[in-house]
Amino acid sequence: MDVLHDRVQPLVDLGAREFAQGEVTLDDDGHVVTYTVAPGDVEAVIAERLCAYPSLALLNHVRDLSPGQVLWLTPDPDSPWVPYFS
Repeated sequence: MDVLHDRVQPLVDLGAREFAQGEVTLDDDGHVVTYTVAPGDVEAVIAERLCAYPSLALLNHVRDLSPGQVLWLTPDPDSPWVPYFS
């Protein structure tokens, strides 16, 4: 199973919390599509808030988060994969 593209169920927003205060965007069906990083947000806490495992960085090919950055949480399986530590 490819954990990046074969998610069994959609992400769930469990609500804002300390270190995960960003804005969540939903699609027409109410599924989480994007997350906009807020100042002070921490990747692991955002992932916990959205039940997004193994990590948000793997879904977005990023190593650092910055306020205002938009994380796309529905990866395109046709996009070429770039290893995180390459």
